[in-house]
Amino acid sequence: MVRTNVPPPVTSFVGREQEFRQLGGLLARSRVVTLVGPGGGGKSRLAQETAVHYLARFPDGVWL
Repeated sequence: MVRTNVPPPVTSFVGREQEFRQLGGLLARSRVVTLVGPGGGGKSRLAQETAVHYLARFPDGVWL
């Protein structure tokens, strides 16, 4: 059973592939990553997509 509180995405993920790859690289080096920036920039959606993608990498779960 996968432990998470991340809701499944309801829309497709478009246009943030570079940031997605960078975030994956950061997660390879650290267990916790914080996204910061102005409101409306897509931080939550990027975090959600990344969390869902990397669920299998973290057996203790992924939390948003």
